[in-house]
Amino acid sequence: MGRTLREAIGGRSRERPDLAASDIPLEVTVAPLPARGGADLVRRLFEPLGHTVTCSPIALDPQRADWGNSNYLTLTLANTCRLSVLLTHLVVLIPVLDDQKHYFVGDDEVEKLLARGEGWLESHPERELIVTRYLKGRRSLIKDALSKLVAEEETEATLDNVRKDTAEEAIEKPLRLHDVRLDTVAETMKSLGATRVLDLGCGEGKLIGRLVKDRQFTEIVGVEVGSVSLARAARLWRSCPTSSANA
Repeated sequence: MGRTLREAIGGRSRERPDLAASDIPLEVTVAPLPARGGADLVRRLFEPLGHTVTCSPIALDPQRADWGNSNYLTLTLANTCRLSVLLTHLVVLIPVLDDQKHYFVGDDEVEKLLARGEGWLESHPERELIVTRYLKGRRSLIKDALSKLVAEEETEATLDNVRKDTAEEAIEKPLRLHDVRLDTVAETMKSLGATRVLDLGCGEGKLIGRLVKDRQFTEIVGVEVGSVSLARAARLWRSCPTSSANA
C-alpha cells in the first residue's frame, strides 16, 4: 500500500502510464481534517491551486450544539488534474493546516518541501505561511527554503515578517503549566545551592536548557531513552560552553 501511494504521488504507473500522466476529473474527501485557521485558511491554501473547495464544520459534540464546532472539518476538493498533483498538494498542505507536526523537523524536510512544492509553491500567495508552518517555525530552515524559492532581497523581507509574526505569537501565547513547573524546579535547585544535576528522563532538555544559563551549575547529566529527544538535548547542551553535559 505504501509503494502504491508513493508511485501515485510520483505520477508513476506500470500498468497505465498514460493515465497517470493525464489530467482527469477528480474528487477527494478528507475527514476529519485538522484545520487550525478554519475554512477560510483551507480556501486560501487550496483555491489558488485550482481546486473547488467545500468545507463542512464538525461539531465538538453532535448532541451539544451549544458547544460549537471543533478545529476539524470535512474537506472536499474537486479538480481536473493529474492524480499526483492533487496528492502532492494534500501531502504538503494537510500538515500546514494541522500546524502540529509530531516528529522532528530537520534539513531533510526542506528538500522534501521543495521537491513536493516544485512548480506551484514559489508562486503561491500563501507561500510564506506554508513554509513557516511546514517547517514548524524553525528560522534557519525557513530561510534556507525561501532562499531557494525567491530572490534574496524578497527572502529578507519575508523573514522580517516571519520574525514579527513569531514575536507577536510568543507575546500572545499563554504561559503553560509545564513551563511554570520547569521554572519552579530550576529556581528551587538554585535556591538549595545545587551545583551538580542528574535529570532522569530529560526529554528534549527543556529543564536543562534553563539550568545551563546559570554558572552555579557546574555539571549537568541528562538521561533519556528516546533517541530523537536525546539528540535534541545533546545539541542544546553542547551549544552552552559554560557547563559540562553528559548523555
